[in-house]
Amino acid sequence: MLPRTAALAMGCALLTGCQSSPTDEREQASSCPVIEIVGIRGQGQSLDAHRGLGAEVDEIATALADDLASTGTVRTTAIRHESGLRSWDDYVTDVAEGRELLGERLRSLAAECPDTRVAVIGFSQGSQIAREALAAEPGLARDVDALVLVGSPLRDPSSPFHHVELPGGVPSAGGRLGPGPDLGDLSARTVEACVTGDTVCANDGSSDLAVHRKAYERPAVAQAIADAADDVLG
Repeated sequence: MLPRTAALAMGCALLTGCQSSPTDEREQASSCPVIEIVGIRGQGQSLDAHRGLGAEVDEIATALADDLASTGTVRTTAIRHESGLRSWDDYVTDVAEGRELLGERLRSLAAECPDTRVAVIGFSQGSQIAREALAAEPGLARDVDALVLVGSPLRDPSSPFHHVELPGGVPSAGGRLGPGPDLGDLSARTVEACVTGDTVCANDGSSDLAVHRKAYERPAVAQAIADAADDVLG
């Protein structure tokens, strides 16, 4: 004998095509946030701390959620890709997995919560994942209302983004991995933040990562980045 749920599902498929009812649609819509923040952590950061976002993205996402609190429900989701401190080949593999998972999340949101506004925040490796994924799929990029790239190794200081003015000004040097791919129309909705002295997003040939690892979790810096994202969201 088929389980009750399986029998009901089969009967539904045979008799009605399993169309959703207005009640189902209302229940689904009511579970959707007004805004979803999708966060992507940096290389080697733990999934077990800071909600799986990494310290920097967690701090910025919290500040942005506070800025947006009056608009309605704000939900924060972490992209839980593998990310370790291993070889370059492993790094590339981790980025590819992150791109795939980000794409899956954004497609799911568009299908299930079409009215939800979306902000994507990536730090370091996470910013690379976000930029590459959204540049490769313009259809995904159209569903992103704000993209925030923090400490990006693909930073190009001449890009037409909203460059956050942080202490020390906007660095003139580019990221360690060279300019990232063009984001098309999403460029107008992209915020980029790079602290002076961060050798990942402003490569000066130094291997010192102290600024990169600590600067963006400072409350004042995180708030400035969140405020810039809030301005883009309008």
